[in-house]
Amino acid sequence: MQMKPMGEPRKHYWQVLKMANATGTPLQAAFEDGDLGSADFADLITKCQRCPQPEKCSVILDRVRKLPDTPDFCPNRETYARLRRQA
Repeated sequence: MQMKPMGEPRKHYWQVLKMANATGTPLQAAFEDGDLGSADFADLITKCQRCPQPEKCSVILDRVRKLPDTPDFCPNRETYARLRRQA
């Protein structure tokens, strides 16, 4: 089995931030409260890089400013939801 190459880190860094903004996930507050560390943030980016549908996600984020939740296929869906609950 061949692994799919990971996406460009910079692109996915911005994708993580856009998704957090669109879903109302308070990343900055999570950092300040200790609910999200730098390794956790790096994990968000890595999971985003490995997403099977990054193009679909980009289209969604380009068209919609606010989302009630991340798309079902988002590998960070549970993390975003947890951070919103803890806010």
